[in-house]
Amino acid sequence: TRTVNIDLWNYWHFAFIGAVAYFVMDQSLAWGYFAAIVCYIVTLVMADLTADKFQEYYPEWQGISIPQPFCQSFVPYILKGHLNTLKGNIEEAVKNYEIAKHGCGNPSDNFIDGYIEMAKKKKR
Repeated sequence: TRTVNIDLWNYWHFAFIGAVAYFVMDQSLAWGYFAAIVCYIVTLVMADLTADKFQEYYPEWQGISIPQPFCQSFVPYILKGHLNTLKGNIEEAVKNYEIAKHGCGNPSDNFIDGYIEMAKKKKR
């Protein structure tokens, strides 16, 4: 990926996932490391995929993304909302966008608000 997570405080997300896997898998250190590494890879890939929208919202911050698992966990709701909009299921799309909007911070508001408004206009 092109994302580097330089904020050391935010590594606790990955350590927590690894610790949960460690205890759930009968104190297996290998499974703990595996879960933490998979979470890290998925988060960085999703951060790369969402970086363009973040940089659109903050044009003066080129090259910045949000590589935290909490923020990236709302991306599936946005994708599901896209699919529902394409299928014409507007009520379901608006519900998915609202879930994502309330979970994410300001960088996604502009992006999600635009899709909610588009979905509402299609409904009329």
